[in-house]
Amino acid sequence: MNWGDIRDWDPAGLESAADDIKAALDQLRRHAEDLGGAHPREWIGEASRAARTKRGELVDEYDDVTHAAEPVWKQLQDAADAITDLHREQDEADELARRYFWRITDAGALESTLDGVEQLDPEFAQLRQDTARQLSDAISAVEDKAGEIDAELAAAMRRAHSPTVFADEDGDEDRLTLPPPGTAPAQVSEWWHGLSAEEREELIRTEPAAIGNLDGVPYSASHEANVARIPDERERLQSRLDELRAERSELQRGPRGSETSEHREYDERIERVENKLDALDALDDQVGRGRQVLAFDTSGEGVRAAVGLGNVDSADNVGVYTPGMHSAVEDNMSRYIEEVREVQRHADEMLGADPNRRDETTASVVWMDYHAPQDVGSVLSRERADAGAERLAEFMDGVQASRTDDPPQRLAGISHSYGSTTMGEALKQTDAADAFIAQGSPGWYGSEGLQVPEGDRFNLSADQDAVADLGGMVHGGYPSDDPTVRELSTDDAVTPDTGEPLPGVTGHTGYTEANDGMSTSEYNTAAAMIGQESNYIDQPKHEYPGFPHGAP
Repeated sequence: MNWGDIRDWDPAGLESAADDIKAALDQLRRHAEDLGGAHPREWIGEASRAARTKRGELVDEYDDVTHAAEPVWKQLQDAADAITDLHREQDEADELARRYFWRITDAGALESTLDGVEQLDPEFAQLRQDTARQLSDAISAVEDKAGEIDAELAAAMRRAHSPTVFADEDGDEDRLTLPPPGTAPAQVSEWWHGLSAEEREELIRTEPAAIGNLDGVPYSASHEANVARIPDERERLQSRLDELRAERSELQRGPRGSETSEHREYDERIERVENKLDALDALDDQVGRGRQVLAFDTSGEGVRAAVGLGNVDSADNVGVYTPGMHSAVEDNMSRYIEEVREVQRHADEMLGADPNRRDETTASVVWMDYHAPQDVGSVLSRERADAGAERLAEFMDGVQASRTDDPPQRLAGISHSYGSTTMGEALKQTDAADAFIAQGSPGWYGSEGLQVPEGDRFNLSADQDAVADLGGMVHGGYPSDDPTVRELSTDDAVTPDTGEPLPGVTGHTGYTEANDGMSTSEYNTAAAMIGQESNYIDQPKHEYPGFPHGAP
């Protein structure tokens, strides 16, 4: 849609259509009210029951039509208002162009209205060129907004014509029936966006556990539902803890008053519940700091959760970070969030330094919605990675699907240690991610089937990282030996743009540290997250494939 098309876009026509729909909706409501109260009390018998049933069916049909048409009416009205605003912006741009001897064509280009012979004052000539750049930005902004308005209006029409609904256990379809397990996030998104605002709020209130963990729903809704659940979950867990402690106190002791194996079993069960309560405290703390709870589940051996920093529903660049062994919400989620926040800050600084990207925004997610390995035995197995990968793939799909009209420009999967094994398997199940960044990886069973462009697969492997050295033995080979993977530096370096010195990192746990500094590892992670290729600092590939860090 170009400048001339927008100028010709008549908001009055949309307002008229909105008024017609509103009038029809009002009439339907009156008919429904009349039918609902029209049954004579003295009329009884089989015919009376049949008539009452038929009237009920008609009222339900009227309600269905009303629910389908209301979003269209609202979208038409919103579009008319937005187009009026665009016309005002066009008028302002046209006036500014006229003052500096420019004209905006229907195609959105700038034409000079000077005849080519005038001698301009140098200062005015420079100001005129600056104004041309300002006008070009304004033209692009107006055309982008118009495209968004058009897309939203078309989507509303499609949803009204073919609404996405699901059947309940009895086979009856209803707009408020939740999508069944396994529903693709794209379908969930279509269903959610087809609901009215009132219906969405009702579901958040009545089905918070489902909405809070439903991939494809906007994360603002997930957060609202999850935060509402925390007090109830805390009360339930505290009650369970009290029960377990009371039951333990009634156990019979062994010889000489010693505790038995049953006492120890209760101790383990009590500790699990205590850890879950600590995890709720950790989530509450993040909510208090303005972060969003994007997923939240207390079932199983520990609390699973995902927490967002920034606006995941609107950010241009989104990074999803998955940690590995020993990660637990109650123990280290807060630390991971601070580390990711620091990487995100570095990414924002890079965007701000680039004139072509300084308006872009970022958001991050610390994704701990799987049971990470807590001991050596489980970290050597792929079982937990496979289980987590399925959920992680759906989450990545959900980030894209929930933003059907405005997907992120770049969605990066960032991972550390066993988290990279999980992330690698997840990105073989979804094409939602634009980049894969692994830190200290023990491997991800090779890149065959990995649905990430080859130029955007990154590995960071620090000296003296014993876990990264395991790759050739347990999880499918060293990532550095993979020709489709780009090796980024973790050593001492300088930034390519400013020459600022960067310290290197060693060992397994120092890839990102919340210390207000910026290591080479953090710098490269931030650059890869936003796809700022000019900032990448490469690490030479291993001289001896199959040996970590080039050591034969």
